[in-house]
Amino acid sequence: MAGPALRFTAILLAGARSHPDPFVAAEGVSSKALIRIDDRPMIARVVETLKSAPEIGRIIIVSNDRPGLEAAVPGLFDADYAPGIVTAPAEASVCVSLMNIVARETAAFPFLVTTTDHPLLTPEMIAEFTRGAVARKAELVVGLVEKWLFRRCFPDNRRTFVPFRDTAVTGCNLFALMGPGGVNVLEFWRHVENRRKKPWRIFAQFGPWSLLLLLLRRYTLRQAFAGASHKLGVTVDLCCLSQAEAAIDVDKAEDLLLATDILKARRTAESVAHAIKGRGRRIAIFDLDRTITRRGTFTPYLLSAKRRPLVRFGLALRLAGCMALYKLGRLTRRELKNAMLAQTFRDASQSEIEASARHFVDRLMQSGLRETAQRAILHHKAAGDMLVLATASMDFYAEMIGRELGFDTVVATRTEWNAAGPRLAGENCYGSDKLTMLQAALDLPSEALDDSQLVFYSDHHTDMPVFTWAHQRVAVNPSRRLKALAEAQDIDIVYWA
Repeated sequence: MAGPALRFTAILLAGARSHPDPFVAAEGVSSKALIRIDDRPMIARVVETLKSAPEIGRIIIVSNDRPGLEAAVPGLFDADYAPGIVTAPAEASVCVSLMNIVARETAAFPFLVTTTDHPLLTPEMIAEFTRGAVARKAELVVGLVEKWLFRRCFPDNRRTFVPFRDTAVTGCNLFALMGPGGVNVLEFWRHVENRRKKPWRIFAQFGPWSLLLLLLRRYTLRQAFAGASHKLGVTVDLCCLSQAEAAIDVDKAEDLLLATDILKARRTAESVAHAIKGRGRRIAIFDLDRTITRRGTFTPYLLSAKRRPLVRFGLALRLAGCMALYKLGRLTRRELKNAMLAQTFRDASQSEIEASARHFVDRLMQSGLRETAQRAILHHKAAGDMLVLATASMDFYAEMIGRELGFDTVVATRTEWNAAGPRLAGENCYGSDKLTMLQAALDLPSEALDDSQLVFYSDHHTDMPVFTWAHQRVAVNPSRRLKALAEAQDIDIVYWA
């Protein structure tokens, strides 16, 4: 099999922990490697990923239970994978296991080390990490994900981050041993691996001054690695990955649920991409709030228009009052939006409002969008499909977002301007009115509509009129009511990061 000039020997850690793991016990298996995710043991998914990565040669699975692995994953050790898959004994600690393998397999450098609780690992992650490891010219390279990236994608997932002056990072169970000098690091890690969840205790091993500098966040990330290299007498470097999912290992039940949702979303994205390739031009319609964006946009935009904290606080109270009247039935949704616009832009000019919209959209594009949504948009765009953004958000900032993301048409709540500021110029683009406005904007004759493949993505049950109209329906991170409706009406459900 053809491959790159430099191929890594993969070491896959699959040994059971020395102490009981309640998570493993609750799943009814003997080790974490055998926990089922998406109806397959985790080890099967990771091995399949390693086998499909051209950067990987031989695979060494660290485990004392080869019969159990073979029984759980029939064909795991079959000879169809030419470089070969073998086992190595799991010793008292991970480091001892690795040190024994490295001592025995001196001709097998470089090594890529990963774990079986990494079911979201992809060939793309392996390619990015190994490419970075080769470029670093270090004895040991550690894969990391930065906190800002992880929190942008997974704001609620619990994760341990190590803070530095310029960033904070978490591990992603990817290590590259590029040469024999990396054994020095393994020897050090053998003494501290039980403290890996408490980074300050690890830094304490370098002396009280290093610990103090860490606690005061005086080190940048690269300064910390340079200092560690100096103390250990071997070059240790880092490779920050661009995919937040690389940092998700399955250590607890909530991780298993999250990883399962991500795998389901990947399958749906692949099926949509396959359908796109097979059908020619279609019309892909995306809702905006909480479908493409992580949160709603209307109220955050209004608040962002006021820069001074006290002014913004006063506005927040007035907007809350408007919302209370709406909840009490004293305002319609259309009247609510007009009232909130009036409270925010009472003395603002059109140019000031447009400038505030530009500022809001710029910030939204930096950190407020779902990565998976952006990938889905790119899939449709690459296939030549017509892209339509359909949203109840106001047109003067929704159209900016649409242009930034490459949409062909934006159907949004229209505004008109007068001395008092912007007001709704027609119906709110919401519920059945959204469908009416979409049909008017697309202006498709009935015979063309029969042949068009209308794909619709949304998170909310109020978009059911459009779901009913579309040919392919995708509920994205659905609200509780939409999830129930989707399950009853055969609407695809996905969870986008």
